[in-house]
Amino acid sequence: MIELRLFKNFSVAFDFSFFAIIAVFLAFDYTGYGIYSVIACFLHEMGHLVAMLIEGARPSGIRFYGGGIKLLSNRVFTNADYSIFVLLSGSGLNFILFFLFYFLTDRLSLFPLLFAVMNLVIGFFNLLPMGHLDGKRILERILIKRLSSERHCARIIKITELTVFLSVLTIAVLLVINNNINFTMLIVLAYIFLLELTNS
Repeated sequence: MIELRLFKNFSVAFDFSFFAIIAVFLAFDYTGYGIYSVIACFLHEMGHLVAMLIEGARPSGIRFYGGGIKLLSNRVFTNADYSIFVLLSGSGLNFILFFLFYFLTDRLSLFPLLFAVMNLVIGFFNLLPMGHLDGKRILERILIKRLSSERHCARIIKITELTVFLSVLTIAVLLVINNNINFTMLIVLAYIFLLELTNS
């Protein structure tokens, strides 16, 4: 990992898996999805950043890795509602950008359409309850508020995580079989899913 300290309390880290994914996109992806997805991921984290600043938190850094881009913070939100607000803000910005670029621009142009689609995909992807995605952390906070037993919470989360993973992977395979998705994109998605699971 390459880490650059830009300020006293803020650093930028580049994991080697990030460069590997970029290399795969540049070598095999001729659709432009790769670059648009990186931009959408960055904007997703900017949504979190704005919410964190609203709640009075200061980020400690940003990490670029194979699964995307992750904003880091030393603050732990003790209020579950504030935490959920921050976690939802990233996908919220992606959905706003999808609406703006899909409905308020010329959809005959390739750039607005691809950028809109990638924001929609990144927004929904991060809401999946698995790995260390926002969706799993949101589910954890909701269950902790609703259930008294941490053991039951952990069991529900594990079952949900495995079910979602298998479901999405099955859908992706079916799309490849029907030639509705690029095979390279499937490999990248499978890698990201596995990365999220191993980091959970």
